[in-house]
Amino acid sequence: MVAAIVPLNPVQGVQTAIHCVTDADVRGGGHHERCGPARPSPDALDETAAARPWERARERLDGLSPLTSPDRAALARRAAPHLHSPAPHRRCACMAEPGTKRPRPTAGLRHVALHACNFDAALAFYRDIMGMAIEWQPDDDNCYLTSGTDNLALHRATGSPDAAGQRLDHIGFVVDRMDDVDDWHAFLSGRGVPIVHAPKTHRDGARSCYCTDPDGTTVQIIYHPPLSRE
Repeated sequence: MVAAIVPLNPVQGVQTAIHCVTDADVRGGGHHERCGPARPSPDALDETAAARPWERARERLDGLSPLTSPDRAALARRAAPHLHSPAPHRRCACMAEPGTKRPRPTAGLRHVALHACNFDAALAFYRDIMGMAIEWQPDDDNCYLTSGTDNLALHRATGSPDAAGQRLDHIGFVVDRMDDVDDWHAFLSGRGVPIVHAPKTHRDGARSCYCTDPDGTTVQIIYHPPLSRE
């Protein structure tokens, strides 16, 4: 009997990685497949085989002369010319020196801070309409809210938010089902919240709608399959 090999599509394939990052019960050092612990193959436990590629790479590198900074820059330009445009806004100091070890992965982008000219109205919007809970309000000019896995800071603006030079396009609330987007659209419309874009299904299978908060910040309600908990 020959077993059929069924490949996973990109959405299915990334589920195990998302599970390992977001599930607090997952411990490091294990092997996981299809969002659950699995027994690795004997080849995966072969330490001699695992060390072989590193030894070969070290042998090849030992035979090379050290690269000077100009050498590194030239190699980088040939490898990724689109990242080395002469336009000033495309050059980033954080990409200047290769070889810096990246710290351990972050837990995700889960914090947003907004300057609110209409502070009280903004607080009521995120608390009463979006359903966020107040986590901490140290004074009348600052408030921190959460949906359980995120954190939104509202700071009363003393001047024009544009003076800070920020370039925020929108913030988004993730929902678990595609139909939830339409339910939120109907709810927000019924509460008189300005709608920017009605629900729409995107090319990647996501679905979303957009509204604005009392300060004009664009807020997206989005169903994104890789982040769905259902």
